[in-house]
Amino acid sequence: MSALIHRLRNDRRLAIALVAAVLLLSAWITWTVYVWNENGADAGIGVLVSWPAALAALALIASPFVVGARLLLSREEEGRDGGDAVDDPVGGEVADVDHGTAPTG
Repeated sequence: MSALIHRLRNDRRLAIALVAAVLLLSAWITWTVYVWNENGADAGIGVLVSWPAALAALALIASPFVVGARLLLSREEEGRDGGDAVDDPVGGEVADVDHGTAPTG
């Protein structure tokens, strides 16, 4: 538990995401209770089930786009780094890689 608190103190984005998640969860439960009291149990259970189902459907639909964007960004970063260079683990120098070109001479 103290590791989580330490991470929350050090990472502001994580803390904001946690607060947003707690607020969203409490708003969802509050809305469910309100609908349940005003319109009955059938409507309350509908709200309780439909919101997570809609979020799961959105996540399922968006996942190929997220994966594609991440692949595109990783390939773009490889291109910027000069994908032909290979690090030499011993000397620390960078060597060019021969991609099957025939030797001249």
